[in-house]
Amino acid sequence: MGQSSMKVTGDREFIASDRWKCEKSPSEAHYWIIQRYQMTCKYCNCCKEVNSDRFGWSKPESK
Repeated sequence: MGQSSMKVTGDREFIASDRWKCEKSPSEAHYWIIQRYQMTCKYCNCCKEVNSDRFGWSKPESK
């Protein structure tokens, strides 16, 4: 079976944190919908800006 591309220590730190948890989700985790460089949780409407550098995306220039 394939190996995960994420670092094991990074996974442990992320799981130990509560950043992924969503009190309103049936799975107890955020369900992110990404639109226009913003992530919004389907269940609790929490919003975060997408870090375009992480994904190699280029943001459109503002006019």
